[in-house]
Amino acid sequence: MVHATDANPGAVIFLSAIGLPTGATFDSDTGVFNWKPGAGQTGSYSIVFLATDKSDPSQRDVKPMTVVVVPASPGGTNGGSGGGSSGGGSGYCLSCAMTTLVSSPIGLLAIGGLLGLIVSLAVVSMSARSSLENTKRRMHRLTHYE
Repeated sequence: MVHATDANPGAVIFLSAIGLPTGATFDSDTGVFNWKPGAGQTGSYSIVFLATDKSDPSQRDVKPMTVVVVPASPGGTNGGSGGGSSGGGSGYCLSCAMTTLVSSPIGLLAIGGLLGLIVSLAVVSMSARSSLENTKRRMHRLTHYE
């Protein structure tokens, strides 16, 4: 799904796509891209999605996307229930999901929060370890003088 917003809340945005493979559809009203590649459509496809507002002066944003269709594994079909090479029988694409997650603001926020948490835990752990070592040294000095 292609989604676009404009800084001008009243702006009308027109979505379009260039380079759709045979059999692919793009609904400019909903932004839905749909394509189930045929058996003979293995290879790499470059599709360009465009968002153009109708204001004056008009502004345009272009997002190229590359789709790679790999041959089905023996006994299966790409993305079908027979177990294609897309990562299992469900047709789930992990790299597609990761790309979508990383490219969304919420995904970036989640990744940033997770990294912040990891760094915070590392700093607290190092601080606690340092404090423990200092306490051990003081205890050793106190027990050594008695």
